[in-house]
Order: sequence, then C-alpha cells, then structure tokens
Amino acid sequence: MSEYTRFRKGQSGNPAGRPKGSRNKLTEKFLVDIEKDWKKHGKEVLENVRITAPGVYLKIVSGLIVKDDPENKQDTEEMSIEDARDELIRKFNSRYPIGDA
Repeated sequence: MSEYTRFRKGQSGNPAGRPKGSRNKLTEKFLVDIEKDWKKHGKEVLENVRITAPGVYLKIVSGLIVKDDPENKQDTEEMSIEDARDELIRKFNSRYPIGDA
C-alpha cells in the first residue's frame, strides 16, 4: 500500500461499484431538460451569442463540426475571427458538400 493512497493497488474504495445505469439515468434526465430549454430558448440564445460573442459562437459550431478532424491541429487562439470563420466554412463544406446549386 502506497503512503499516498488508502487502498492497495487494484482495490476499490467501493467494491460494489456504481449502480448499473445510474450515470445513464442522470444523463438522460439532463438531456431531456436541455432539450426542453433548447426548444424554448435555443434559437434566441444562439442568435444572441452569434451577435455578442462571435468567438464563442465559432467555438460552439466548430466543436460540433470538427471534433475529431485530424487537420484541426491549429491554435485557434491566434487566428482572427475572420480567418477562423473562413477555416470553419472550408471544413464544413468539405465535410458536408452541398453539391452544385
């Protein structure tokens, strides 16, 4: 037993563990509440963020679009809003092509 821990290696402080599905129940309830709130306020809040904090807006959108993109290695802190927007649009268009309109 290490001097920094109360338990031996491989020994849990809660041998019974977390009840099966307890995390999922919390997540499900949270997502239901988020959905209700989004249906009531989502569009207005999103528009407000876009206008008042465009950097936050881009961060939200890019988090949804380029989450596991291997190209997404740039430090966006040093990019201008315009460059970040252009890069986001480029990645969005390459991932979700609209086709010839």
